[in-house]
Amino acid sequence: MAKKENNYYYDTFTKCISYACEATALLQSCVNNYDISALKTELDKMHVIEHTADGAKHEMMERLMKEFLPP
Repeated sequence: MAKKENNYYYDTFTKCISYACEATALLQSCVNNYDISALKTELDKMHVIEHTADGAKHEMMERLMKEFLPP
């Protein structure tokens, strides 16, 4: 029998919060150092952060559904 990860949800929430902080820092940098020529690159970076965070959230939600909802 596999050992349960006691801190999985806490660790995942922490990871998602770090993605939110990373996105906030990028947005602040974009606003403070606005450069229209670099906007596409910055948007691509933001999209990568958002996509990664969404993946972590979906993984956690799938696990939550399996562990806490009856079949």
